[in-house]
Amino acid sequence: MKPRISIVIPTHNRSGILVQTLNSLAVQTVPAEVYDVTVVADGCRDDTAARVRSLSLPYALRLIEQSPRGAAAARNRGAADVSSSLILFLDDDMEAMPGLIAAHLEAHAQVRRGVVMGYFAAPRVSQPDDIFVKSIDLWWNDHFTELSSPVHRYTFRDVCTGNLSLPKELFQAAGCFDESFLDKAGEDYELGLRLLKMGSTFRFAPQAASVHHYLPTIARARQRAFAEGRGHVLMARKHPETFPALPLIQGVEGGPWIQIVRRIRLRPWMLAALPPILTLPERVIRSLRFRRRWQRMFGLVLSCAYWRGVLCELGSYGEIVRFMNDMPLTPSNFVELELDLARDLKRMDAILQDRPPDAVAIRYGARPIGWMEPEPGSEPLRPTHVRHAVANRWGYDYLSALLRQPLGQPRDPSEESLRRRIEGLGLPGESTGTSGKGTGIL
Repeated sequence: MKPRISIVIPTHNRSGILVQTLNSLAVQTVPAEVYDVTVVADGCRDDTAARVRSLSLPYALRLIEQSPRGAAAARNRGAADVSSSLILFLDDDMEAMPGLIAAHLEAHAQVRRGVVMGYFAAPRVSQPDDIFVKSIDLWWNDHFTELSSPVHRYTFRDVCTGNLSLPKELFQAAGCFDESFLDKAGEDYELGLRLLKMGSTFRFAPQAASVHHYLPTIARARQRAFAEGRGHVLMARKHPETFPALPLIQGVEGGPWIQIVRRIRLRPWMLAALPPILTLPERVIRSLRFRRRWQRMFGLVLSCAYWRGVLCELGSYGEIVRFMNDMPLTPSNFVELELDLARDLKRMDAILQDRPPDAVAIRYGARPIGWMEPEPGSEPLRPTHVRHAVANRWGYDYLSALLRQPLGQPRDPSEESLRRRIEGLGLPGESTGTSGKGTGIL
């Protein structure tokens, strides 16, 4: 029986957590014949190979060993020879919940040429006392809450390869992972952008769950920020249109500046020695749980690390200035559509599906209602995006336009009539208590 989905796991010198992940894949709710697993040992010098070969598991398991070339190359190597039509990329520290594979398969049955992102949570048995760990957990919770919204507009920044699946044919058509991101963060962003450009459908599957056995530390956060600085430079060079969506844009017009004390500002790439100096004060403030002071200090540390990564990639301040001058500050070459709700309301979905736009100008007759701006590296606007924006962000403007129709046109200002006029803009089962103005009657 040919497997329906192949799991690719890159690993580097983490045999203990890898074995835990492989064992978790042995207790899935789907039969073992449905999937197989390929482990790519990227430059491993520990006992990874021996421990993998010693395992007795119900599913087909293959081990590939290669010289150290990075996670992107390891994923490409593992995906090259899989036999199934679907690939699930899983990090070696992702303990799979029993329904993970079934949820990925179910999601792909519902979307064509789909990219499915799974959910992962930290294994915290109790609420962490450390405000740093707590802040990281809250950030991820907010991220997954946003992804779960039926009106979320997916961007390349949503892509995380720790728990992600897509058709093998689509992965190869997109060109696989860019292996030039070695020692730089961002190969997942870059692949995500290419997939969006190809018109791929993105979906979040919360039931495709895993436990991420990763304990964040200040040192790891600094290393990550440094790698992101390098990777974002490479990303902007390859895809300049993403520049406005990256922290790099803060460097335009001579910035960013770090405020040391009053009237003393320095550029963050000049502060290579600052993070070590702040280590002791940061620990003291964190232990005392002075959240706001700690957040400001920690943000300073990460900013310094990020921009030192940028400087490392570009080489000098002069190169940074030249790089910034060559980058676009706003999205360009985007498709904009104009919708007149007085005329186009009933056929709005068909209009948007016929030519999905990047931006939409909405009016009611001659009266402007709102503008949905283009977002760099995002999917085109779908009908659910536009309906939600009109019903929740500009509900009062739309109602006002309805009430101010010129004399001689049919008019019924009763609340029940207004309800009927805009009921079709709401989303089933969705509360209007989101950010922005709500109509109060949907």
